[in-house]
Amino acid sequence: WLRAENALAERDWDSASFHFDSLRLKADSDDIREFAARGAATARLRDRDPAGARQALAQAPGDVAAAQHAVDRYAARRDKRPWVGGVLGLVPGLGYVYSHEYANAVRSLILNSLFIWGMVETADDDQWAVFSALTFVEFTWYSGSIYGGIDAAHRNNQRRLDAAASDIRGEQRLQPDLAQVPLFSLKVEF
Repeated sequence: WLRAENALAERDWDSASFHFDSLRLKADSDDIREFAARGAATARLRDRDPAGARQALAQAPGDVAAAQHAVDRYAARRDKRPWVGGVLGLVPGLGYVYSHEYANAVRSLILNSLFIWGMVETADDDQWAVFSALTFVEFTWYSGSIYGGIDAAHRNNQRRLDAAASDIRGEQRLQPDLAQVPLFSLKVEF
């Protein structure tokens, strides 16, 4: 169990799946078998293998209908494509809209508009030093909008995967029985 959890924490999906499957095969209670099947399904889904996640859940003894529904819901939708977010980011805010980050989209649109307005005003007033500074800042902000569209697509995909994995794992958590752990104490007197 601990090896499986450690492998999940280290993002070693193959090892986590292997250890959860081993736990499921050696477990003597249905609760532990279900926990292990859910863990194996989570590892396989994080490895982008929904079919393997379904297969792991099919071997669970308990009621895993909600977990199976989470896998089906994840598999039914497609990930956002980061390159599409970047291309849409050429229009400030649109890359964020593609990934459903509406607050970031509004912020990007407003700030890019303000910088462009400042550039136009300073150019009309022949304030070329301020214009140059604003142009540099706007160029930086605008390129950040393009990158932001790419990053927003990655974040959206990760949030979707995390939500599905959380639904698969469910609320059940194993806790070690500390009464079974041998304790050693060392007394030193001076």
